[in-house]
Order: sequence, then structure tokens, then C-alpha cells
Amino acid sequence: MAQTFGDSGDNALTAFTTHATTRSYSCWFYRTAANNLGRIFEKRTVGAQVELIYNDNDGVSPDQMNYGRAWSGATDCQWRIGTIPSQDAWHNIIVTYDGSSTANDPIGYIDGVSQSITEVNGPPSGSLNTNTDAYVIGNRNTGTDRTWIGNLAEFAIWDRILTAAEAD
Repeated sequence: MAQTFGDSGDNALTAFTTHATTRSYSCWFYRTAANNLGRIFEKRTVGAQVELIYNDNDGVSPDQMNYGRAWSGATDCQWRIGTIPSQDAWHNIIVTYDGSSTANDPIGYIDGVSQSITEVNGPPSGSLNTNTDAYVIGNRNTGTDRTWIGNLAEFAIWDRILTAAEAD
């Protein structure tokens, strides 16, 4: 079932708090407006964020989807996952990441199609940061900034890398 989010700071707090070195994430999204830093999810309720997928629409660069993962030596590692598809339509994003090596980049799919990956911030160094916070779906848990405007559905996490065939 889809949940609607707006710019009022509403979100869905999960009970899921664990970490894994290898992860895959999937979510169906429907944007009804531009989302400058709008979150699909972030792993943060009170501490520093350590994982997130968000829409970056700063009005300067093309509308993008980004994946971020915090590392102890470079806490703000981010990668651009292709160009975001159109508003007012359902799309699926899948991001896989193997944090066992700082040399690894995520793999991203939008609507089953492999996307180009561009390092925006990084490279990673040190070890993966973790926290005990829950995964928050939709708007940022700490206020009304960085809001997702639209719908999100079927958010899922796997402790393994999904294959290209599974992403299709």
C-alpha cells in the first residue's frame, strides 16, 4: 500500500535498526512535485545519518537520485544514480551496495534499467559507520526540510546484492 508524504514533515518510522555490510534497497516512488533533498529513506532518528536514498533537485543540476553511505574517514559519501524519471508516474528504484571495500561503488536501477553511477562526494575511507536508529521512510525525521512530496510504496531491504535479473 502506498503512503502519501507532503512538505509537513510526515514520515513512517520502521522498527528495523540493524546494519549489514552488503545491502540492497528497493522502493516504488511517485513524485508529485520537485523534491530538493527529498528522502525516500534515511537511517537516522536522533544520531547522524548513515544511509539514505534521496532526490536531489537543487534547481542547478539535472534532477537526480542519490545514494549516501557514511564512512568513518569520509562521513558523507554520495553517489548519483542516473537521472530521475518523470513526475506523476510510478517508478521503481533499486540500489545495491557492498561496503566491504572502499573501492566499491553502488549499483543502481531505475525501472529495471541499470543506471550510470557518479561519485558526488567521497571517496569512502575508514570503516562503515553504524547507528542504532531506525530507518525512516519519507520525510526527514528531524524537521520539515528535505521532504518527499508524493507517494512511496513497498520499501524493502535485503542483506545481499540483488542481481540484475532480480532488479528487472
